[in-house]
Amino acid sequence: MKSGTIAKRTEKRKTENRKARGKEKTIMLKEISPPPRLSRGKEIDPEEALNLICECFGIDPKKDCLAYEIFKEIVEAQKDERGVRTIEITKKAHVTQAAVVYHMNIFMREGLIVKEGREYHLRGRTMDQTFDELEQDLIRRMRRMREFAKRIDEEFFGF
Repeated sequence: MKSGTIAKRTEKRKTENRKARGKEKTIMLKEISPPPRLSRGKEIDPEEALNLICECFGIDPKKDCLAYEIFKEIVEAQKDERGVRTIEITKKAHVTQAAVVYHMNIFMREGLIVKEGREYHLRGRTMDQTFDELEQDLIRRMRRMREFAKRIDEEFFGF
């Protein structure tokens, strides 16, 4: 893909992300314990890392295979700088398009992916950039909540 196309796509994503900020997003993070071997300095393979990320977002790869497979498809497509259409996953997973769209909407609400036309992409160009944007979202939300907390302190406690 040419760099001009990447720049246009990145700019389009930024615009899309700005629009999405006005919509209600829910970010639920579950604390998980990484496998004990990680604390011993062992490497983690990408598949296992994806499993851990999914678990953090409440997706159990063993129980919710479809959600996991959808997210994995999006990540793999991002490698080739392309998006995923719901119809591709529908055919590959042999499920209804409604089921795929349901999960895509959850991923969008959590801020992990964006929709560009008919394709779904990671929110950032990479997983790391996606998580950087999520982190910035959380920081903005916490700042807003602290403003509210200060107002409460002033009103109720006179601080």
